[in-house]
Amino acid sequence: MLTFLGCSLDYSSVLDKNESKEYVKFSSENKYIGIYNNYKNDSKKLFRTIVYDNYIIFEPIIDNSLSGFEVYKNLKTIDYRKYQHPIIKRINEQFFMGIYKNILFIDSGSAPGIRGLELYDLGNCKTIYKGIWDGDKLEFIDENTIIVPVSYKESEPADERGWRTKYYLHKFSFDLRTFKLNDLNKKYYIISN
Repeated sequence: MLTFLGCSLDYSSVLDKNESKEYVKFSSENKYIGIYNNYKNDSKKLFRTIVYDNYIIFEPIIDNSLSGFEVYKNLKTIDYRKYQHPIIKRINEQFFMGIYKNILFIDSGSAPGIRGLELYDLGNCKTIYKGIWDGDKLEFIDENTIIVPVSYKESEPADERGWRTKYYLHKFSFDLRTFKLNDLNKKYYIISN
């Protein structure tokens, strides 16, 4: 049960469980519950509210566009007025990707292709990884390890006009428990602007 505008509701009555871009897989330790699409209900302050068992994420609208996100401990209400002190707040071109266990995944950038990736430990309130990613779904090797591209080098232009570039990426594994990187000795490339 949760409360919304003073009324007790079942989560399923207001949350859309199907609308999710699953960049980060879901965890049984902090279950994904659903998304409340505020923009469908003429909210002037919030775009979406994303609900997990332990956390709630609000995506505010500033100057008529999505502007970052705020993460709070879930108080079992989606009433934004009840939340006072975010665990973490990000603005501008930083976007919520998902939460796996207690790890928040943050995407940053303003165009497709090579983008920023930050992993933030919500339990200890600290960044545990900051690097890049290729803008696709993150790959989990097992329950505690993901694959991340750690470095890239710009290669040759990918088209005749030189508008797109081929980037070579090096795959590493990142352990979400120990925060250690391990070189997988694999390379791949993406073509991007």
